[in-house]
Amino acid sequence: IIFQKINPGNYSVYRDMAIIINGPRKLRNQLLVKLHKNNIQAKSYFFPPLHKKTVYRKWSRNLKLLNTEWLADRIINLPLHAEITFSEIDKVCNIIKSLFDKEKK
Repeated sequence: IIFQKINPGNYSVYRDMAIIINGPRKLRNQLLVKLHKNNIQAKSYFFPPLHKKTVYRKWSRNLKLLNTEWLADRIINLPLHAEITFSEIDKVCNIIKSLFDKEKK
């Protein structure tokens, strides 16, 4: 997992916690299913990337945005809000850890 980096002088609105699953899209999708089954509202907001959406295809038919496509296949936004409890954070972390422990075997 790769975490969001906030550079010095920049600020986060702390609305979402973006993580990157450094593996195939299948692994990202498995994690999303597991989180949703546990009533955790994780999202893959950036999938598909804009240049792949139907409305933009006529302008981007031959456009290759490899970094954008790589990231879109791997990013998940975890819930983050002012009312989140440590118990909820632990639940999310344990679900993520359980999937990756399973993948190691």
